[in-house]
Amino acid sequence: MNNSILAYKYILSNDGIVFVTPNDIDIKLFKDRLVEVFNDNKNIYLKYGNIYALLNESIINHLSMLLNKTNIIISLSSSKLEDYEIKTIWSITLDQVNCATLISLFKIAKTKIQI
Repeated sequence: MNNSILAYKYILSNDGIVFVTPNDIDIKLFKDRLVEVFNDNKNIYLKYGNIYALLNESIINHLSMLLNKTNIIISLSSSKLEDYEIKTIWSITLDQVNCATLISLFKIAKTKIQI
């Protein structure tokens, strides 16, 4: 994960989840990138370009509770460590099927880590 940006916190919301990075990011650099679930044999991340957001049981449980909604929003935001302002730089809206797929991919990756 060299030259990578790691989200340092997350915020659970009524509509989804917000991952926060400590850097201002030019999202144009990531245009047309795929959102991936990445397993480094220790942790599981949501990956977008060179930006990584740690996925954990709390996040997955929250997303599971939102499956009754039509749209679930996952956002990537930036905030300097000393600021209270959070600026959204990128969002993706998942339908129920895609959200369930993300949950399933997390569970598959978690099983691979435990083996």
